[in-house]
Amino acid sequence: MPADRRRNPELLRSTTEAEAANDAYIAEENAKCRDPWARTKGVVQATAKYLLFVDGDPGYLVHDPEDRAADEAAEQAMGKVYDDSTQIGVAGSAALIGHVADVSDLCLAVKAFRTAPPQRTAEWDQVNEVSIVSRSGGLTVPEMGEGGEVGAGAPMPNLAIAGKGRYRLRVYVRVDDAGQEQHLVVVFPGASRKRLKLKLKL
Repeated sequence: MPADRRRNPELLRSTTEAEAANDAYIAEENAKCRDPWARTKGVVQATAKYLLFVDGDPGYLVHDPEDRAADEAAEQAMGKVYDDSTQIGVAGSAALIGHVADVSDLCLAVKAFRTAPPQRTAEWDQVNEVSIVSRSGGLTVPEMGEGGEVGAGAPMPNLAIAGKGRYRLRVYVRVDDAGQEQHLVVVFPGASRKRLKLKLKL
């Protein structure tokens, strides 16, 4: 324990209280997010609030964190996110998925399937599909670290359920009447490298 906390136990108390308050806040925010495909169970899945940088975070990553080139891939993906209207930048084992509204958080659901699920585009503003590769057998979304301010508010599963190889990454996005943004990320094995614009609301 740091010396200042030993001398001033109220600091420890206040830190503990602050952490508890933050945990309660994150739990409350997570509870606001619902699984948009509740009746369609993935092999693995999770739903949580994803908190972004307030000062202009371009979006969130789906990536292979154990890839030796993970940082380089993430940087390249970030540079491509605004290349077209899909706002999905892809580079090897990383995809940077942008938000469409001016928001500081969004509801994020992730699901992995063994085969491609039905497209079901009707209730969404945009649906796009791209190719991503897992070099280590992992694909996930970054969680909020201890004391962190950015990331998913709950543990995110490994979406590369078939191990190393190429996957399809389908991203559903919609914004409700209150301006809240919701994303559904669907991952399944697939060799195609095509970028598909399945729906784009203008």
